[in-house]
Amino acid sequence: MPFQFTCPYCFKKTLVDDSYIGKIGPCVGCGKDIQVGAPSMGEVQLAEVDVRRITIENAIKRNVKRALIRTFVISVSAMLVVSLFAYLLAPSLQTIRAMHDKNLCLQNLQRIARALDQYANDHDAYPPPMTVDSSGRPLHSWRTLLLPYLGEEELYSGVQWDLPWNSTENSFLANSCPDVYRSPSGGGPTIGETSYVLITGTGTIFPKSGPLKRDQISDGLRNTLLVVETAMPVLWHEPLDITFPNLNPNLCAKGKNSIGGTYSDGATAVLANGTPVWLPIDISATVLRAMVTPDQGEEVNLVGFTQE
Repeated sequence: MPFQFTCPYCFKKTLVDDSYIGKIGPCVGCGKDIQVGAPSMGEVQLAEVDVRRITIENAIKRNVKRALIRTFVISVSAMLVVSLFAYLLAPSLQTIRAMHDKNLCLQNLQRIARALDQYANDHDAYPPPMTVDSSGRPLHSWRTLLLPYLGEEELYSGVQWDLPWNSTENSFLANSCPDVYRSPSGGGPTIGETSYVLITGTGTIFPKSGPLKRDQISDGLRNTLLVVETAMPVLWHEPLDITFPNLNPNLCAKGKNSIGGTYSDGATAVLANGTPVWLPIDISATVLRAMVTPDQGEEVNLVGFTQE
């Protein structure tokens, strides 16, 4: 049985087994050779207390270690379960977010179409894509002309109409883009840029000779595109849109004169009758062209298009 032995030189107490009684060896404290004598009754009792204390301490340590391991395993398992659920749910959440953004985008376009209609009621035609000065220099975009019809009368009143959109006097417009002109998608425009443009040029609602009246759209308002969504960089007050002769027939191609690009599977748009539509990415160039031209008599089949 172990007992507590005290070195006669350094007085260090050491727990030794009784099998070492009578043997000589170096002290663990001072290193001097000492002979282990027989323990007194008091030393035996102290040794028993120490053994019980050490046994209890070791048992507590083992229990604490087991508890820590158990807690660690439970925590890691919980993290793995949460991560697995997040991984499985991520596509669904992304789909829900995309649908939400698309619906908001379609609502923006519907509001813009209403503003264009109100402008047409007041001026007997849609607004020109841009205003120009006496020498033909571009001044302002149709988006700026629509401000009063979008509840932005104060912003409209500050515009210096006889000076270009990018003049110092009109520089405040750069940071004043109305929310309705911005796509809600995370992949949408940066500050000051718009997501929505007209398609202009010969064979569109907005030819160089001047915008058409609604009753001149002989293909039907419900068959003709009015405003489309784009990812090409356009400042909202910049007199810049997609030109029909240079229109990229491939949706979501991004870059200049391209429809879509904010979403990977298609593009939002609005028809001349105010109906928002979803243009699928695989729409044919023939159908897209037919939807752009207002008076060529092409047949347009919108079956399969998502209309909100």
